[in-house]
Amino acid sequence: MLGAVLLFLIVLLYSCNGPRGGNDATGGNQPDPGVSGTPEPTGSVLTPQTGSPPPSSGDAGAGPATPTETPGPGSSLTNNPPAVAPVADEGTCTDAELSVTAVALPAKVVRGASVDLHLKVRNRADRTCNRDVGATAQEIYIKSGAEVVWSSDTCGTAAGSDVQSFTSGFERSYQVGWNGKDSSRCANGLASGETPPAGTYEVFARVGTKLSQPVKLVLTD
Repeated sequence: MLGAVLLFLIVLLYSCNGPRGGNDATGGNQPDPGVSGTPEPTGSVLTPQTGSPPPSSGDAGAGPATPTETPGPGSSLTNNPPAVAPVADEGTCTDAELSVTAVALPAKVVRGASVDLHLKVRNRADRTCNRDVGATAQEIYIKSGAEVVWSSDTCGTAAGSDVQSFTSGFERSYQVGWNGKDSSRCANGLASGETPPAGTYEVFARVGTKLSQPVKLVLTD
């Protein structure tokens, strides 16, 4: 009778300990989803940077994973604009591609007074070209009707060639002083003729075969 009681107690004790041990194992390896939540997905989406990288970094890989936050191709082009190839020299400027202008300062003076005469040459073409603008090719002169009263070529001693490059729209300017005398005579490279009478004169500038439009020069008494 005592043996049967002991056997009953052993079976009872085993039954109680078995289910409790099973619950502990389950609780250690498989936590209840309702208690633990979803911590792992929250950690996996963290990124080191949430905004766009500084423009100067140039590191496309440092951008965020979200497509709307990632710098697009347009940003790369803005930070690194393509180099613009310079326009190559395309030969000699034609007369049609040049604008030659004469300027007299002042445009009205007492006769015999000095006047600053300017020759301006500009490339009005859409290409880069070159032109000889040396002393031999240049001339600025004053006319009264058909008569040349004064010319920079008559008494001037400078000569030579000077081929220069002109980009589109580029202008070069040259200046010479007129001493108020006609160039019928010369002395030391300057006009030493008579003082032209009062009246309205025309000033022309020339570069090779390209001639400017006339500008007025008024001499008064």
